[in-house]
Amino acid sequence: MVQPGAPGQAGRTLSPADVAELPRPPHTDADVRFMRDMIGHHAQALEMTVLVPDRSQREDIRLLARRIEISQGSEIALMRRWLEDRWEEAPDPLGMGHGGGHEAGHGADPHAGHHVDPSAHAHAGHDAGHPDAGHPEAHEGMPGMLTPDQLHRLASATGDAFDRLFLEYMIYHHEGALTMVAELFASPGAGQGGEIFEFASHVDADQRIEISRMTRMLNAVP
Repeated sequence: MVQPGAPGQAGRTLSPADVAELPRPPHTDADVRFMRDMIGHHAQALEMTVLVPDRSQREDIRLLARRIEISQGSEIALMRRWLEDRWEEAPDPLGMGHGGGHEAGHGADPHAGHHVDPSAHAHAGHDAGHPDAGHPEAHEGMPGMLTPDQLHRLASATGDAFDRLFLEYMIYHHEGALTMVAELFASPGAGQGGEIFEFASHVDADQRIEISRMTRMLNAVP
């Protein structure tokens, strides 16, 4: 690592021992857990959006999927950088989108108890016959995370059936992100650093806007 020098002075190369003594930006364990978990959460959203082009004919859903890909892809990069700047392990989002999304050895699941059926969040006229109705055990792990079976069901659908399922699942997924933000801010001392406060607040606002948009879109699916 090269440390920039003062104005007019050359930088100096730091040894590993020098780097270890540099002050880290203040953060809490809850901050780190939130960032790591949200990387996995976003990774699964991208796993869902990649299915859209071959399965949906609706331009509004294609545009929605593209917006999610761009925004959450850039946010994954931001979260990885935040962790690396604090010398915390930054998980690789590849392969994190399946099931619970937690890293091996991460410890006890801080979100245990969020085994919610997304059919409980279905909207106007779309409750009946939801493909996951009656299977709350299928929703283990972080709030809003889909199981491999649910991802397979989504990948197997086409047309209006895919559009309904994609929107229902993505609404449920976004609501899970809101729960994660609320848990961050409820943790003593967490979410207080300027960067993480701004990021978590942005996630909360952005997900709420998209939930509202997707609810209107869901109500328009035949």
